[in-house]
Amino acid sequence: MDKHVLRGYHILSGFTDIPEILNGVKTHHEFYDGSGYPEGLDDGQIPLIGRILAVADLPVPKADRCL
Repeated sequence: MDKHVLRGYHILSGFTDIPEILNGVKTHHEFYDGSGYPEGLDDGQIPLIGRILAVADLPVPKADRCL
């Protein structure tokens, strides 16, 4: 599961030259306590775009019932 972050980063790096997007993809599974992946970043090291994508990546209970 944790390899999808770096795979996504490498795939998108061939299509975009916007570093903020690539940085967000790479850091959206980092946690404030440093227990995330792939780099184990903590509170002050996680960029805003990574934090935003982390919230957007949260599962929504029963979301499939809305479709």
